[in-house]
Amino acid sequence: MRIIKIFNNNIVATRSENGEEMILTGAGIGFQKKLGDLVAKDRIEKVYEVREDGKDRLYRLFGDTPMELIDAAQKIRDRAKDELGIQMTLQALVGMIDHITYAVERKKAGWRFRISCCMKSRVCILMSSKWALKGSSS
Repeated sequence: MRIIKIFNNNIVATRSENGEEMILTGAGIGFQKKLGDLVAKDRIEKVYEVREDGKDRLYRLFGDTPMELIDAAQKIRDRAKDELGIQMTLQALVGMIDHITYAVERKKAGWRFRISCCMKSRVCILMSSKWALKGSSS
């Protein structure tokens, strides 16, 4: 697989053998690489298939988002699958990365987050297993 786009040192885009576009993540996968270089298969940690209708948004997201936030969302996705049996789509992962990114930006800007006791208890009752998963992923 040859690199067709470099987002940063840890994220590149490529095409599969059957021509489908993919985004690959992994520590140093794009480090000192240029377009057309071969992807080091031992560096691939995650593979995301790119659908044409969401390509622009996905490219912007992976290009603009710190790797730590992408990793955090992926860990939540993996835990949801392992512990709750939820198979999250790529679109849901993208939405979660967006949500986490904007929450971090608001926090850095000094916004204060508070959930009233009443609201928190309702959320805990309605979504107890998911709330427990969220609480243990921080």
